[in-house]
Amino acid sequence: MSTADEDQAKLCWSCQERVANVPYLVGHKTTMVCSRCQKWLKSRNELDQLLRDNVELEDEGRIDEALQRMDAFVETHAEMDHDLQFRRQIAHHRATMLIDAERYDEADAACTTWTQLGFANAWERWEHGFETARMLRALRRFQEALSTLENALSHEDGIFLGASEKLELLVDLADELGQPVNPQWQRLAQSVANAYGVELESYGVLGQTIRQLAEVIQDKLPITV
Repeated sequence: MSTADEDQAKLCWSCQERVANVPYLVGHKTTMVCSRCQKWLKSRNELDQLLRDNVELEDEGRIDEALQRMDAFVETHAEMDHDLQFRRQIAHHRATMLIDAERYDEADAACTTWTQLGFANAWERWEHGFETARMLRALRRFQEALSTLENALSHEDGIFLGASEKLELLVDLADELGQPVNPQWQRLAQSVANAYGVELESYGVLGQTIRQLAEVIQDKLPITV
């Protein structure tokens, strides 16, 4: 091994910037990371477990307890949340939980906070647009819901993870407004079909074409994932 290779091997597995000086278990394999990333990875794993536990709390109707747990995590791990990833993830779950609980005033505030935290990629924009549109739809503000969702869908990332529910909502909102799906979404539908490795079947009416596509990919993952 050359000196350059040895130097590269000493870099942290996570950040690829700092020197790797502590072991960390990834799956069933132990790798070397830097001390800073070890702390961050442990915090991320703790958050993942908290959110899994919160699903059970939500099912039991213990919404406030779940919200308090997320607030406590934000406060305790603020030092580790360098890029606001934890806060964005929690904002996402908070909004979803409050919408499902039909606590729409709080959900609206949660979506606003989420917006203020920013978005790391197009997928986060899609998730935010979808959840906000769900909330507005429940309040029967159909035009605002459609505009919000369409704005989110205008940001394409080429992977389209979780596209099915967004496409279905797009068609539902157009139907509720008594209008056809905007032809501009034909290109998006084709891009999504390509990403999932399926044929885009034409049914004459774009809304039906997109609805059928959403059904076909419902239980699938993009071929690049």
